[in-house]
Amino acid sequence: MSENKIPDEAKKVFVGEIFDVYQWEQELYDGSITTYEMLKRADTVQVLAIVEGKLVILIDEQPFRGKKLCFPAGKVEPGEDWLTAAKRETKEEAGMTFADWRLIYVEDNIPRMEYASVFFVAQNLVSRGEQTPDPGEKIEVTLREFAEVKDIVMNNVDEHLRFAKPIFEQIDSLQQIIDLPEHK
Repeated sequence: MSENKIPDEAKKVFVGEIFDVYQWEQELYDGSITTYEMLKRADTVQVLAIVEGKLVILIDEQPFRGKKLCFPAGKVEPGEDWLTAAKRETKEEAGMTFADWRLIYVEDNIPRMEYASVFFVAQNLVSRGEQTPDPGEKIEVTLREFAEVKDIVMNNVDEHLRFAKPIFEQIDSLQQIIDLPEHK
């Protein structure tokens, strides 16, 4: 859950496909009243999946944005927790299931938004089967060396991998991903 919380007295003024908008009146220090506004969206998960000593990178193509590089990722559906969503998205997009999962990073301090983007490490591949991507997705699964992935992330080669930058800034090897502590 996000560090930023929408106040209980806020009213939902817009319902979108991805974002909802909330507004509330707030008294300022001088006694005047102003309207504050925040966005809310479903949390998202990303998975650093390790297979055969390499990281799973997807080439995801969607009609409105072309091809992008990404980790297995997606939104947390209503009623799901983060781990359940991470497992589901990895199975759907990469066709893979893993034995071991660990939450390693949570970004939930996004100004004016109630939202969290979380990262898991998945290890010890159990099965590799059919992908079941969304109708608007074409996904190719690739396995990439750590150094290549770090270069892509750190040099902003693909904007969709930029959220992993805080993780990759602190590591220099695949083993260091494996050794990252669980997020508390």
